[in-house]
Amino acid sequence: HVARALRQVPRDQVVISSKTHKPAGAAERILGELGTDYLDILLLHDVGLDWADAARKGFRLWQQDKVQGKVRALGLSTHSARVAWLAAGWPEVEVLLVPINATGVCTPDSRIEDGGIEEMLKAAQRACEMAKGVVAMKVMGCGTLADDPEAAISFAVRLSCVHSLCIGMRNLKEVQENLRLLNLVERSENAP
Repeated sequence: HVARALRQVPRDQVVISSKTHKPAGAAERILGELGTDYLDILLLHDVGLDWADAARKGFRLWQQDKVQGKVRALGLSTHSARVAWLAAGWPEVEVLLVPINATGVCTPDSRIEDGGIEEMLKAAQRACEMAKGVVAMKVMGCGTLADDPEAAISFAVRLSCVHSLCIGMRNLKEVQENLRLLNLVERSENAP
C-alpha cells in the first residue's frame, strides 16, 4: 500500500519510517519493497535491555547507508524506559519510538518495561534535550484508551518532548476521526 501511495504523491511530501530486527541489508530490502531511493527514518525494532549493547553495535552497519543517502536518520523502538534513557545518550541514535500514553500501557497485557510512564517521559525529555526526535507509539494504549480517543491523543500531543505520533488505526473511519481530533487539539492549543 505504501509503495503504491508513493507513486501518487511527491516523495519529499512524506516521511517514511520503517523498522527491523535485523540491521544487515535492511535498508536495501525496504527501499526495494517501497520503490523509493531513501528512507527518512530507519529503526531497530523492539530493543530490550538484554540486547541494547548488541543493538548499538548494529548501528555501525547502517552508517554506510547514511553516507550513501539511503537513510536520513537512525533510531530505535523500545518498550523499556531504561533502554530509551540509554539510547537518548547514544550519538548514533537520532529518533526514539517509545510508548507514551496516559496509563503507560505498552502491549495489551503489559505496561512499560523498566519503569512506568513517568520514567519513559523522563527518557523522552532527555532525548529532546539531546536534540533527538521522539515518536509516541501506543497512544491509544493498545486500545485500552479507545473509549476517549480525544483525551488519549491530547495527552501525547501536548507533551513538548513528543514530535510525532504513531496511532494504530483499523479503518478509514478511525483515520478520519483521529485526524479530526488532532486538528481539534492543535486549534485548542493555538486558541487565544
